[in-house]
Amino acid sequence: MSPTDPSGSSRVRSARLALNASVTGVWLATLQWGAFFLLQSYLSSTALVWLVATLVWLAGSAVGLTVSRPRGELPWMLAAAGAYYALREVAAHHLYDLRWFGPLLVPVAVMGGYAGRFFRQRAAHYRRVKSLLLAENSGFVVGTVLVPVMLFLRGEATLTLAPALSGAATLLTSIALPSATTAEARGHAASPLRQVGES
Repeated sequence: MSPTDPSGSSRVRSARLALNASVTGVWLATLQWGAFFLLQSYLSSTALVWLVATLVWLAGSAVGLTVSRPRGELPWMLAAAGAYYALREVAAHHLYDLRWFGPLLVPVAVMGGYAGRFFRQRAAHYRRVKSLLLAENSGFVVGTVLVPVMLFLRGEATLTLAPALSGAATLLTSIALPSATTAEARGHAASPLRQVGES
């Protein structure tokens, strides 16, 4: 394959994007399931806690998908990672104290925010957003399977290691992506949702 071969270059670019989307899906799964396991283990194992945390994650995703600033992905990515470990530390120091449920939902929303930001940024790279959703959702399913398996094999250390390792992989595959016009620069602030309907 020649370095100047347009079709070859396009295939490499598509492979990098798909890899990043899949790895990001794994990371988001470890963040989400890790946060939910922490809330269930340290705070309360009621279905209400699970439901409310899920709704807050989705609300954060909506914010990340629609809000234009800060631009770029890195600030959102670092905020999500920091929010996860902040939740872990605070929850561990306030066992079964439901007064902390509200404050602990803030880091859940921040983590969800990166999920929305990811789709906003990546939409600029894809002609059909369904391809992006397929790659990310496939990774999310893999992460959903890995978390309980790792919990069984490694115990509580999984809740520290899994998000760190998958987060590092997400960052590395993001750095390797080809530069492209972002969704914001192209004026497609709401394009991920619109393109799903058009695909």
